[in-house]
Amino acid sequence: MSDKSIQRLVRAYDSAFLARMTLSPEAIGDPALVCAAAPGLDDVARDLLDLLLLTGDTSGAVDQRLRPLVEAQGEALWRGGFILPHTAPGVGATIDPRHYAAACRVNPGLKRRTPLEERLPRPAEAPTPQSPPADARWDAVVVAAALEASPLGLNRDGNARKDVRRRVLGALGDDELRWELALSYARAVGLARPAVGRLYGFPESRARALVDPVAVLEPELAPAARALLSLIDDRWLCLEPTLTLLSQHARQVLCSPDPSGGYAEHPGTRFDLTGWSRVEAPRLRLAADALHRLGIIEATRDAAGVVELRRAGEPRRLTPGFMLTPDLAVLVGVGELPLDQYGRLCRLAPYTGGDRVHMHRITQEGVAADLAAGHTDTLEFLTERSRVGMPWSVKQTLQGWARSAERITLFTGVNVLEENGQLTVVKAETKEARVIDYGGQEPPPARFSMVNNQLWVSSGEDALTVRAALARVGEPLPKSEGGGLRYRLAPKRTREPEALLETLRRLHVSPTLPGALETAVLAVNGLPPCRLEDALLIHLPARVAEALCRDELAGPLLERAVTPEQRLVRRSDLPVLAKRLMELGLAVEAEPRG
Repeated sequence: MSDKSIQRLVRAYDSAFLARMTLSPEAIGDPALVCAAAPGLDDVARDLLDLLLLTGDTSGAVDQRLRPLVEAQGEALWRGGFILPHTAPGVGATIDPRHYAAACRVNPGLKRRTPLEERLPRPAEAPTPQSPPADARWDAVVVAAALEASPLGLNRDGNARKDVRRRVLGALGDDELRWELALSYARAVGLARPAVGRLYGFPESRARALVDPVAVLEPELAPAARALLSLIDDRWLCLEPTLTLLSQHARQVLCSPDPSGGYAEHPGTRFDLTGWSRVEAPRLRLAADALHRLGIIEATRDAAGVVELRRAGEPRRLTPGFMLTPDLAVLVGVGELPLDQYGRLCRLAPYTGGDRVHMHRITQEGVAADLAAGHTDTLEFLTERSRVGMPWSVKQTLQGWARSAERITLFTGVNVLEENGQLTVVKAETKEARVIDYGGQEPPPARFSMVNNQLWVSSGEDALTVRAALARVGEPLPKSEGGGLRYRLAPKRTREPEALLETLRRLHVSPTLPGALETAVLAVNGLPPCRLEDALLIHLPARVAEALCRDELAGPLLERAVTPEQRLVRRSDLPVLAKRLMELGLAVEAEPRG
């Protein structure tokens, strides 16, 4: 909304209300004048204005949950032009703006005002910024490298199943919140991108600018982060005194009370200072911590978290390099490499641990992946950036791995003829051959079923996708009469059986895999043996079966149920159980054999 449109809107107010306004239409349309008038408001009106600034979105719209406050305390804000109706009246019509409490917004000129500006606590001396416990920007590159090596399966809504996501992120470390934030950041800046139901990593790509930091955070923390971002600028701010200030002058910054005086989302918690310390204050602290990890703010910290904060300035320039040890370990501090070079390092030497200093280890698979990505200067890349040079043992190892790494040439946009199990590149399609198009918008049909312990693939649903997957769990058999493929169930060992099972679920005719297939895949990769135990089946009288299971002595011995009246009992526990049953007046007799 331009300054002139604001002036036209204010001039359309009722004449009686217009006469009582404290600022003229011209002043209300001038950002400098309206900001200068804000400190002159009384305490109640100024607190309400700052609350609206803290909770408003980018359009300045007033949060609907604050409508009762606007109706009760907003008179001075309407009269000063600090809040305005969302819509203007028709030509020649006039309005009373106070009737628009449900559809109003903060004057755009107040974007220059920092909420609670006159009261914000500042440190006496400018502190020295400290590093966050972990930098989400660097962690995102680690996640991208992990997704490049093992893409994440996505649901139809574009999100990964929790168990699959935890498996991939859990391999990086135990701090689930750290890696969830890194994954969210990686998706936001393009280091991780979805395609055909999978989430792929691009560790060497240039990250996009993070347009909206709040969108990266969990929905519960987003309002807290937005409030903190509206408070900070280039000056340092003390966090804990600021939280106290918010509890006194902007109590509804994150939540509003329900009619009973409590929290609607936290039943039993009163909307008072104790509730603030349990609900809002922890969210604000977590939001400050996340913003620090994202590099949006600079901060000082203690053991509990952020102490002082301000908007982040230019990052420190460090001399590129890392430590390379004779045992193939790489130690690199956060910021010691450009992110694209760090992405290549993460592929070449997978992350093994660390937060402010990341630890990596060069692997044979990493060297092969570096070659497959098109790089031919692995030794030069490491030598130029190693602060201690290239250890001789590392050089010999890398040269050996590079020689043994299989180079694969990928063809795109070509026709390949498959005949008798062999692939031949041809210039044009063969009319007699069935065409499988791998370049279309949808993947070619690829499904299998399991019949009588054999894996079947019907003709027409035999794309390379399903054949490659079944080659890992079966041995080829002669084709069926209809030309379909058959495999005998014979799984091979794999490093990631869960990932293989996820692929098979996607290709199976139904989402649930046959029990024999899933069991065989897991068993070949190592499972504890099935254990036999000598036990007896005891038949309990139906009238007292449930009561006996609640008995403090008999109950623990009757936990394993076949039916409500039939229980499995260890043979070694039988004397104790029989004695207890007789104490309770029940006879125990063995079923006659034969």
